[in-house]
Amino acid sequence: MHRLRANFLLPLSAIVLAACAGGGGSSSPGGTTSARLLVGSTGDPGLFSLGSELTELRLVDDSGRTTANLLPVPTTVEWVGVGSSPRWLATGSVPEGTYTAIRASFAPGSVSGVDATGARVSLAPTTTTFQAPLIATWTAGGGSPPANLLLDMDLSGSVYRNGSGGGMVLDPDAVVVLDDQRPIQNVEGTLTSASAFDHRLTIDAYGPSGVGFGSLDVFVDTTTQLWDGNGVEFLDPDAFFQSLRPGFTMLEVRGTIESTGVMSATVVRILDQGGGPVPPAVVIEGRVLHNDTGVRRFVLLIRSIASGSAVADPILEDLGSPLSIEVAYDAATRFLDHEGETESPSDLETGELVRVHFPSFDAPPFYADRVEMLEEGRTIEGTVVDVSNLPDSFDMYVDEDEEEDEEEHGNLSGLVTVDLGGADIELDFRGHPTLGADAIVTGVHVRVRGTLGVQTGPQLIHAELVSVKPGHLIDAEVSRADEVAGTFEVRDGRIVQTFGDAVTAPPLSIVLAPSARFLQDASSAAEFFDLFDELDADHVLEVKVKGIGTRTAEELEAYEVKAKVKRKR
Repeated sequence: MHRLRANFLLPLSAIVLAACAGGGGSSSPGGTTSARLLVGSTGDPGLFSLGSELTELRLVDDSGRTTANLLPVPTTVEWVGVGSSPRWLATGSVPEGTYTAIRASFAPGSVSGVDATGARVSLAPTTTTFQAPLIATWTAGGGSPPANLLLDMDLSGSVYRNGSGGGMVLDPDAVVVLDDQRPIQNVEGTLTSASAFDHRLTIDAYGPSGVGFGSLDVFVDTTTQLWDGNGVEFLDPDAFFQSLRPGFTMLEVRGTIESTGVMSATVVRILDQGGGPVPPAVVIEGRVLHNDTGVRRFVLLIRSIASGSAVADPILEDLGSPLSIEVAYDAATRFLDHEGETESPSDLETGELVRVHFPSFDAPPFYADRVEMLEEGRTIEGTVVDVSNLPDSFDMYVDEDEEEDEEEHGNLSGLVTVDLGGADIELDFRGHPTLGADAIVTGVHVRVRGTLGVQTGPQLIHAELVSVKPGHLIDAEVSRADEVAGTFEVRDGRIVQTFGDAVTAPPLSIVLAPSARFLQDASSAAEFFDLFDELDADHVLEVKVKGIGTRTAEELEAYEVKAKVKRKR
């Protein structure tokens, strides 16, 4: 049980970036460059939690040589939890060279997930080693500035069902992004200096499991939320700075790491004043499965232990490593929405994503003194079934597992009308490309965030954001290409994520989106078409394509194309 739980609940272990080379040979001699290593994800795997235990992580240079393994010990990554906020793992020096990819390996049997109902899900990996290309190559040494290297897993393209009624498959699909600007998860540290005049904090920073990051300058502005150790927000920044004690105050910081190593903070929280307010023993992030206000308890499906794993792990192991725990609260427990405003316990809904603070962690039910609601509005997922009223609205059918939760809570289930109004529509994909209403087609899977409405007939939600899940075509062979028109055709392949009802099976016509990204053997549209034109009789061009279906039968629009020249079978 201990090993299974470690697959998706334990914090990430320390990583030390190696400065020596291995694998295919030695790296070039010369200077080294500081690098910050992060992990993140995009897309929706259809699971609440997805974990794997990384055993190797190597940089690959432009000659195919690899560095030594950057992971001194196996490291567990919970991929869903690092979606909106990547996790900073380590800082170190890497050898001089031009790097094009990261090669990663994970332990066989370590992949496991949890669905929305709290049930364990087994996933069969297609490989235990995968290579993630850098979207733009990175040259280290020669006075080059430090870089953030984010290993970004596309969960919507990596997890799918193996045929009708088949089991779940993990086919790792990742890229490495330089200097990603998403706010990272919590960094903690001891305050070494502070300047209210410069709006600057300097901390001796560390990450999960106490991994040291060194000195970090943190800048705050008028939008930064500043909190004391009791969960009360400072309305006056001067009062916040006056409360600090360099050398004693411990801070938790959330924000964006610039390539210069400076953090622009969105949230700064005082954890400890060296004898002042005591930080919580354990903080756990998860989703509410059921809230009973009558007995003041709710069931929490655990996604990750944000802090205090040394306290929580032994207790949970003694309980058999449960996926969920019972949480107790009382009149003194503070419930806060995503903006820090006080809420009532009755506002805590089934399916709500929360961060729960426990002052102690001894035995169930575990008492919480603070519950933070992390999401804005109601979020539902399902399949589009009627688009006849676009661009004003469309109808969707809520997924079965989502429906079970909502029936228990007495809200949305079954057929739902989505009022678009001024809603943003985006592709649930790297960069979140903006889409028009015509991208919503029957059969496509969507996630909708909004507020409940009232109407006669199907239930109503006024959408604020509609995320369209991209379709995914694999193992397809290009049969024709037209560079002038920006199109190509494939004669075979397998659809593992739906593009909608109009795209059923190859042969397929593919139109390149203006922002289409090319990876592997081609880095641009021009290189892609050149590869096809230069094929000899013994080779084929095989592609993996992600995108959306159009309203034309067997036609899709591609937002990402992975192209590989292969010898004919």
